[in-house]
Amino acid sequence: GRMNGVDHEEEEGNGTVPVQKKAEEQEEEEEVKEEEAPRAVRWIFVRLSNIGRRYNGQRRDFVFKFFAAMGIRLGKSKLLPLLPHVVAPLYRALETDTESSKEEGRKELAQEVCELLQGVVGHEKFYSSYNQCRSRQKQKKDKRRAERAMAKLLDPAGVAAQKINKQLRKKNAKKRKTEDFRVARGSKKIRYEET
Repeated sequence: GRMNGVDHEEEEGNGTVPVQKKAEEQEEEEEVKEEEAPRAVRWIFVRLSNIGRRYNGQRRDFVFKFFAAMGIRLGKSKLLPLLPHVVAPLYRALETDTESSKEEGRKELAQEVCELLQGVVGHEKFYSSYNQCRSRQKQKKDKRRAERAMAKLLDPAGVAAQKINKQLRKKNAKKRKTEDFRVARGSKKIRYEET
């Protein structure tokens, strides 16, 4: 038992076992038992994961904060089955999004949430899920790249037409942008005639 703040050995069977070992065995038993989250909670996590994957500014911040709060509230056993849904937007925020001054604050928030969730579920489980997400993203990227290469070989005329359409869209967007800028600042300047 524990007396006066000092661990003492407890007798068990024919020998003694330190209390610390018993606590580690209990943690291992808890790791085995993963509880299934209720359907409503699972639906919310899936929905928010989809929202958080896209670049949505403040919405992404709210999703990350929700994941952090729910991660603490649910605990390890209920969070483990939901971990892939939580990790996907965090991975995207940390690894794939372009760096800009606006994104730096979000990356810091994502890093804090990762550290918090890592504390809840454990380092090994969290990074196992994180690396699975990374490998899924890499597979999708490689598949898209291969499909584009095959399209160039099989239908060069179609690929050329797509490139032309893309250039036209960019040209029209640039025209719209300059026109909007002119309208916003008042394209016609009033000149005062000297008389």
